[in-house]
Amino acid sequence: MSLTRKQFDVLEVLATTKCSLSQRELEKETRHSLGTINRIMKELNELGYVEDGAITNGGLAALEPY
Repeated sequence: MSLTRKQFDVLEVLATTKCSLSQRELEKETRHSLGTINRIMKELNELGYVEDGAITNGGLAALEPY
């Protein structure tokens, strides 16, 4: 599965910080709206790429092609 640009942006921030971030922190880092961050986090959580606000091994694997 390929990532959308917004999904990529969120995963990239989580991968570089190596810790869990709040949605407000992600909003500031990615410059996407809070509503967009909320939607993207739900999508990434359903895909298994994010858990408890932190990137999972699956999320890191999804970033590998990029």
